[in-house]
Amino acid sequence: IHAPSGFQKALASLHLKALPLPRRLLPNDPVFSDSTLKRGLRQRSRDESSLKILQEQVQKAVQQRKDMAHIRSLHEQFCAIAYGSGVTPQEREDFVIRYGCTGWTDDVLDALFELGDSRGYVEIGAGNGQWARALTDRYKQELLNTSSNNKIFEYVLAYDDMSELPLSPEIYHEHTQPANDYFYSRVQKCDSIQAVLGKWPCRGRILLLVYPPPGPMAMETVKTYAELGPENDMVVFVGEGRGGANANNELFDYFESGDWAILRVLPVKPQPGGKGYEKLYILQRIHHEGNDERKDK
Repeated sequence: IHAPSGFQKALASLHLKALPLPRRLLPNDPVFSDSTLKRGLRQRSRDESSLKILQEQVQKAVQQRKDMAHIRSLHEQFCAIAYGSGVTPQEREDFVIRYGCTGWTDDVLDALFELGDSRGYVEIGAGNGQWARALTDRYKQELLNTSSNNKIFEYVLAYDDMSELPLSPEIYHEHTQPANDYFYSRVQKCDSIQAVLGKWPCRGRILLLVYPPPGPMAMETVKTYAELGPENDMVVFVGEGRGGANANNELFDYFESGDWAILRVLPVKPQPGGKGYEKLYILQRIHHEGNDERKDK
């Protein structure tokens, strides 16, 4: 796997031809900062300013006891900016119940099954476990379709520290219909990323990060995963790129250090309203002969 040539970069900068995949990632690779994301982030900044103004207007209208029709109109404007034109808070919540913060497609499930067929996944920050559930169901269905005699193993080891679940477990507990239909009951509580990834059953699995929070969590997870041994060499990151709602620039700098390759980039099913710019990125660590040293301690 090689870095793109100067000629290929020139064609890409002129929007004449996309850079090849797979390719080695180097600083300033456009994969995490494409034009769609850049435009979207500029619009998001304008939206946030508009939302602040609307919020002040709503508070003022309530204090002045304006008629409910006026307050309702302000609320509708707020929802249109926050969620997208015509999208209600309930529609957004229904999406989160079904998929989590971002959704998969059939093509995504097919690609992830093909990628992780024999390795399985370890997911950190699994939330309510919708992605783990969908991948596990896809794996089990494939075994049934092929009449395989292979022993079923836990295809996705899912963990979360349970501090910022997208849906409150007090409302969507294990006895509710959404939990029964869409959540993964085997999400385990994780207090230490190092301790979880250091467990033998997690070794050699593909690391799955779906819509990680902004900040250092994703970077710390990927770095810990990679440092535990050369067999930990594959990451699936689902989220927005540089400057977006997920992770931080340190993570993208790390991937662009020359030690990682981008294998595929796939579209995902975004939340209704067109306010998200997530993609699915499949990344592989490049093994440099003599530099990988397994750390079993």
